[in-house]
Amino acid sequence: EIEKDYTVADFACGNAPMLDFLDQKIENYYGVDFSSAAINNAESRKNKLASKKSHFYCGSIQSFCNENFEKFDVGFAFDLSEHVYDKEWVQILLSIKSSLKKGGKLYIHTPNGKFFLEIMKNSNFIFKQFPEHIAVRNVEENTILLESIGYKIKKIVFLPHYNILKYMHIFSYIPWIGKHMQARIFIVAENP
Repeated sequence: EIEKDYTVADFACGNAPMLDFLDQKIENYYGVDFSSAAINNAESRKNKLASKKSHFYCGSIQSFCNENFEKFDVGFAFDLSEHVYDKEWVQILLSIKSSLKKGGKLYIHTPNGKFFLEIMKNSNFIFKQFPEHIAVRNVEENTILLESIGYKIKKIVFLPHYNILKYMHIFSYIPWIGKHMQARIFIVAENP
């Protein structure tokens, strides 16, 4: 779904691993992160790729979006939402929405709060939650937040975990327990 003439934004880009996949496939890539160390690493990645199409901004997503009104065809928010409480996430989503063109898409990738391991972590049963994961939401909670501020949900896909737990995903098709075997959520939301 990514077109050659697209301008994309990677929100909370970290060291910009998405640039490896996108640099030759799009018109422009913009990465924003509040961490100067992450942006320095992203600039190093840019230099290694000799990318002429990538641009980085060190600062808040909100200030970045305020400077880039209706500019982006696509935005990425990968592994971001679980790090912010609802109130801040809504503000970030509103800012992102203002930076997307009409019909622009936001791709979100996040842990699923209904995954059995996340439920265990939430209860401090055997496993503890990562301290930086302060708001692991399920698909319904994500959908409600997105729709409440005007996004239109275009697609939801459940993905396996990264590590050995990826083999548990086969059980996600079993009635009743399947919803607890879906480790990750991928959402495509549109700015109508």
